[in-house]
Amino acid sequence: MNVTLKNLELKKNQYGIVFVNTTNSRIQNVNASNNAYGIDLSGSSNNTLMGNNANLNYGTIDNRFNDWATGYGITLVSSTNNTLIGNNASNNNAHGL
Repeated sequence: MNVTLKNLELKKNQYGIVFVNTTNSRIQNVNASNNAYGIDLSGSSNNTLMGNNANLNYGTIDNRFNDWATGYGITLVSSTNNTLIGNNASNNNAHGL
């Protein structure tokens, strides 16, 4: 799969961007702020994240799991060989990266 997400402003969502089992793709110059999760990669490999902002993400209730999503900037879960260059993940309620 080869997907490019570029120059996007994603605010006030549960997730700004989610890649699941995605390979050889790019997220570039994206502002994913004021979400529960800014940028989330799960089971994804060989992707590039460049020049993104994932700031001010705060928790909300995740109804799918009846759980508290605590506000992550950039998450990499079961993901390998991804390249991160010049990203900013600050002032999130939980982890930045």
